[in-house]
Amino acid sequence: GATVLSMHDQVSDRSVLMLRTLLAAALCVLLVACTNLANLLVARALARRRELAVRAAMGAGRERLVRQLLTESLLLSVAGGGLGVLIAVSALPLLAHLVPTSLPIAEVPSIDLRVLGFAAFLTLATGIAFGLIPALRVSRREDAQTLREGRSGGLGGRKEQMRRILVVAEVAGSVALVASAGLLLRALWRVQATNPGFQAENVLSLRTALPMPKYEERTARETFYARVLGEARRAPGVSSAAYTSFLPMVHGGGVWPVEIPGRDHDGANRLNASLRFVTPGFFETMRIPLMMGRDVTEADRFDRPFVAVVSASFVKRYFPNENPLGRHFQFGNADRTIVGVVGNVRVRGLERESEPQVYLSYLQHDQVSEWYAPKDLVVRSTLPPADLAGTLRRIIHEANPEQPVSDVQTLTQVLTADTASRAVQLRVLGCFALVAFLLAAIGIHGLLSFTVSSRTQEFGVRMALGARSGDIARMVLRQGTALAALGAVAGIALAYAAGMVLRSLLSGVQPGDWPTMTTAVALAAGMTIASGALPAWRAARVDPATVIRTE
Repeated sequence: GATVLSMHDQVSDRSVLMLRTLLAAALCVLLVACTNLANLLVARALARRRELAVRAAMGAGRERLVRQLLTESLLLSVAGGGLGVLIAVSALPLLAHLVPTSLPIAEVPSIDLRVLGFAAFLTLATGIAFGLIPALRVSRREDAQTLREGRSGGLGGRKEQMRRILVVAEVAGSVALVASAGLLLRALWRVQATNPGFQAENVLSLRTALPMPKYEERTARETFYARVLGEARRAPGVSSAAYTSFLPMVHGGGVWPVEIPGRDHDGANRLNASLRFVTPGFFETMRIPLMMGRDVTEADRFDRPFVAVVSASFVKRYFPNENPLGRHFQFGNADRTIVGVVGNVRVRGLERESEPQVYLSYLQHDQVSEWYAPKDLVVRSTLPPADLAGTLRRIIHEANPEQPVSDVQTLTQVLTADTASRAVQLRVLGCFALVAFLLAAIGIHGLLSFTVSSRTQEFGVRMALGARSGDIARMVLRQGTALAALGAVAGIALAYAAGMVLRSLLSGVQPGDWPTMTTAVALAAGMTIASGALPAWRAARVDPATVIRTE
């Protein structure tokens, strides 16, 4: 028969969720940037109220004023969009590291017409949406009347409600991104601290997939393994070497049914385990702890009773509260006797619990597919990896000059590769959070600066009536702090909701993790103080006499 599988279904749900998280983060940064732009456009338009009033007095209608302001915002958007496309082109090599390795994409994806069209759509949409609101806001008839009367708008007036809402939205978005990135960062640290079940330091691996039918005979394979392992173990600096069917985390291994005498084996209660053939010394080389019994040996040959070394998870699931040594089970089309128990290995990655493991002697390999023939060589050595790789290539070439060697890597690289895609994605998410945070700081700074400039007369009068410089500075800072506090509360709520959605990526970290949320709030507080310090200092240095004389 044949099985048809969709490539889309082969990508793990976690990988898809992480990519969607990056897309949502990019959208959040875009909204924060556009919100900041709208806030600055409102401030700029309010500063040009006298100019707009003169234009209106000379016959310019409201539509003409809106068109002028909208044209200016579109020019800003087009310039920013063009610069963004240039940055995207230069950042294309990074994209290859953001997606799961199982996706069939080019090494460096290209920017085609679809991408450029999407960028153009975003540019025009943001320019119109976030430029139209300020344009309509300042071109209202009552605003023109206010301008003609020469009144100045303050922060506390009804006219500034929209600007305050925009600043709160900026802070909320930035805090949500920072907190979400913090949750995922803590989850990554927890994953990287997970014990894989083996010691990766000072172990080099390489693959020698034996070609068929040259090595179809069992004796031919055994001769090759014996010669390569014998020479490798005698090499300077090498403490141990062994072969295995599949390297942990590189390939999970095939899952085979387990049949235990006296157990129910219907479909709902079917037992299974992963299968690997290994040579003696594999557990010593990998530093996988031997908990009970013994390792496979050269005496475990095909004409002797078939033996198996099983993982602790195998014993816990199938022989709980029993001594597993000497117990029999059907596996790989043969009866197996348990002679040893080893520690659990996360063969399918640090973030996934592995199924029970069964390790069989390479000398008893003949009952299952040739695909399970040992092919991955692991060598523990104090030599530099490059020097050791050269030695091993020479040994393999002497054993068989036509034997290809591939996948030369250290186990440390294997561990790093297991979380590499997620680490790169998290760094990008952190950059998004940093950009959003800086934009929020600019938004608060811009709002407070506009407040100080528009309320200079008020501050002068207050100081003339006895208010001290510190009182004025604290008043300005309080206004920024109040907005930041509202934004931080909303941002924490958004981060918690995002954490619930991302729960499968958090690896045990709670969505409401208090160190992460506290850090995000503390950063928001520090950002508020830093962005409001200069406007508060300017407000505190207002000279009452100069202000009154100027007015």
